[in-house]
Amino acid sequence: MSDKRVFECIKCGHQWQEVSCLEGGKHGYEIACPQCGSKEKYKVEESKKIACGGEHMHSHGDGHHCCCGKH
Repeated sequence: MSDKRVFECIKCGHQWQEVSCLEGGKHGYEIACPQCGSKEKYKVEESKKIACGGEHMHSHGDGHHCCCGKH
């Protein structure tokens, strides 16, 4: 079963799903809103909005920060 993540664009409010980065999907910092192209977004978990990106997220060693929260 695929672990889907739900994102909400801060700019336009569009919500969409993405495959987990653990299952071959992109990391949060790589994902743009399919509606407006913005990379400013929230990850939605159990009706809570979590900032996706920024210094409070973990790094994958390449200077980018990810909101996957699982590795």
